[in-house]
Amino acid sequence: MMARLFDRLALLVMAAFFCAAIVVLVREFHDVSLDDVLARLGAIPPSRIVAALALTAASYLVLTGYDMLALRYVGHRLRLRDVVFASFTAFALANNVGFHALSGGSVRFRFYSRLGLNAVAVGEVVAFCSFAYALGVVTVGGVLMLLDAGAF
Repeated sequence: MMARLFDRLALLVMAAFFCAAIVVLVREFHDVSLDDVLARLGAIPPSRIVAALALTAASYLVLTGYDMLALRYVGHRLRLRDVVFASFTAFALANNVGFHALSGGSVRFRFYSRLGLNAVAVGEVVAFCSFAYALGVVTVGGVLMLLDAGAF
């Protein structure tokens, strides 16, 4: 009974946050017209759109490598398609929502626990991926600052 009440309360809170987000978006973009957005999108050369899509795909492929390394670290081998799907979903959610360890970790727990990993192994995978991601961001940021310190 208490779990059902908690589920309903959680659903209500999520719906309230979603509605609040819609209100904020409507207020922020009330001066933006659809024609302006379409005109600016049309001004982007197709080669840049293709390049952006290719670089995004490459980025998620690299991020999938984090999961592959983490699974090897914890001593589990899974099918590549399972790892790619779990990793892409976890990183896509985490990169858009934030709170990498929490949002991406919950997705990884959901997928990897169904594939036979226990909670400790999933926690190690989440910690490994979070640390590797943070290390990558700091490293790339440091290199960029060294290459063009005047821009920062």
